[in-house]
Amino acid sequence: MIATLSAVTRERLRRFMRIVRLAAVIGAGVGAVYGGATAGPGARSLLVSLLISIPIGVVSALLTASWIAGIEIFLLPRASMRWLDALPFAAVFILKTLVYGAIAGAVLAG
Repeated sequence: MIATLSAVTRERLRRFMRIVRLAAVIGAGVGAVYGGATAGPGARSLLVSLLISIPIGVVSALLTASWIAGIEIFLLPRASMRWLDALPFAAVFILKTLVYGAIAGAVLAG
């Protein structure tokens, strides 16, 4: 199936997967730091805290990064989204801030 995709789409998919992999690593790191910071005294408490917070960090980072990267890589370059190019920079900045903030808020509330 991937062989039938155009070269541009294959490159977009590669870029998307690199972003998703990096987000998983960063999410695991953030989850580990949070788990270590919130753990109670003792090795068992630390282990339990890490086993809970690392997957949560990975899932949160994957959801946020995949949504935002998907929009930036696959949706915005489409011809139907060219109207954004006609808007002033400040308007595009505000729109993206609102949309990406809503995505992050939905993931964190999740």
